[in-house]
Amino acid sequence: MFDHAYVFVHGPRAKRNPALTTAARVEIVGLGGPYDLSAATGLNLVVDGGKDLFMKDAAGRDAERISATISVDVADGTFGDTAAATATEIVDWLNGDAAFSARAIAYLEEGAVAIRSRNLGDFFALQLGSSAVNSAVFADDTGVKVVGGYYPSNAIYLHSDPADDDPIGRVWGAAIREQLKGAGVDARLVDLDLDSSVGLNDVGDFITRELIENAREPEGVRESLLHAYQLADPWQPFIF
Repeated sequence: MFDHAYVFVHGPRAKRNPALTTAARVEIVGLGGPYDLSAATGLNLVVDGGKDLFMKDAAGRDAERISATISVDVADGTFGDTAAATATEIVDWLNGDAAFSARAIAYLEEGAVAIRSRNLGDFFALQLGSSAVNSAVFADDTGVKVVGGYYPSNAIYLHSDPADDDPIGRVWGAAIREQLKGAGVDARLVDLDLDSSVGLNDVGDFITRELIENAREPEGVRESLLHAYQLADPWQPFIF
């Protein structure tokens, strides 16, 4: 029994980069709109450390260069009202540029404009240049965005507050559980409501507390754990 479970995927073997999980995305999320782009001329950005990609022809020769340094210009008629451009208009504008869409993707995240690298280079990164678009949409964020942490993963365990659950992790967890069931393994996710702020980080801490602090007999602790397992619904926390 574990109090935490994560999905962490990396590859391919030649690159050994985080992949597949949403936590492996290199992204920047902007402010809520609408946006005043009256003075905007375009958006500049650099992806994956500035390393260009080269597409090869049938003979294996470099045939096309796909730049990591991108400039998307604002043209007349790009936005219905440049003083009140919507998030959807900005996403469509960016994704409609061939150079941008080759190396990055724009999308809506909770109503705000978000950009992420397509992670095609050897090093996943994203950085916006200074511009009126950056000022209005991303609050002048020119910092380099990289995949953070040692293991960019999605959590498939449940929190006491369902609002804190990782929705992508829940999908992974359900899929893993179904695969285990298909292999004849009775798999369930049991939430012991452990609190790391008081030193309860895993099931071992729970057992230690019950045996030492609460002076319970080993058989009693074993029965409690089995009872929790038997009652556990895959996606509903069971609290002692």
